[in-house]
Amino acid sequence: MKIYFPKADPVVMPSGAIAFSAQVKSTGQIITVEITEEALRAHFGATSRNPHDLIAAFIEGKRRIHRVARRKIPLAAAGRYLLVAADF
Repeated sequence: MKIYFPKADPVVMPSGAIAFSAQVKSTGQIITVEITEEALRAHFGATSRNPHDLIAAFIEGKRRIHRVARRKIPLAAAGRYLLVAADF
C-alpha cells in the first residue's frame, strides 16, 4: 500500500494533538492521522502545550512520524488513526 502525505499545514487540535492528512495512492482515500501531545513531548522535544511548540516538534520529527504513520495507516478504521507515544 503506497501512502503519501499531501502538502498541507498540520493542525493543532483542542486536545493538543497534531492532525495531518495521508492519502492511499491506489484508492485515493484520505486518512486523518493525529499524533498525541504526549507522543510529541516524549519523543520529539515538545516542552509545552503551546501550539507553536507542538508544531515545531512535529516539523522536527516529521520524517519519523510519517514513517510510523505509513506502518499504522493500514490499521485505520473509518479513515482515522491516532499515533500515541507507544507507537514510537
